[in-house]
Amino acid sequence: MNPLISAASVIAAGLAVGLASIGPGVGQGTAAGQAVEGIARQPEAEGKIRGDGIARIHGLDEVMAGELVEFKEGTIGIAMNLESNNFGVVLMGNALLIQEKSSVKATGKIAQIPVSEAYLGCVVNALAKPIYGRGEISASEF
Repeated sequence: MNPLISAASVIAAGLAVGLASIGPGVGQGTAAGQAVEGIARQPEAEGKIRGDGIARIHGLDEVMAGELVEFKEGTIGIAMNLESNNFGVVLMGNALLIQEKSSVKATGKIAQIPVSEAYLGCVVNALAKPIYGRGEISASEF
């Protein structure tokens, strides 16, 4: 028998045995021959969706893909999905502050993340701004 076919048969058999040991449904299974209960994550709280963190912007015709934009409320966003008469913005801050008809301005800066050894061990947000209250981190490169 071809060794490649033999190896494939062994792998397929192993997968079949592994899948069979999962059990009848989520939340049950076997691990190393012992039953495991409670694998499925049960929701602990329920909330309401208020927005999806995306804003549609009309009227800024010269914005670049990946450009940072700033809303009047101070929230920063990244321009995405450029279309002929509008574009999408991924909001990098509190989306609840943004209201319909809010003004937004292009910054002319493409989104960049600074790098430096000073960032090691720091907790930062999606724009690499520190969120632990110790001030700005000096970056050596972008």
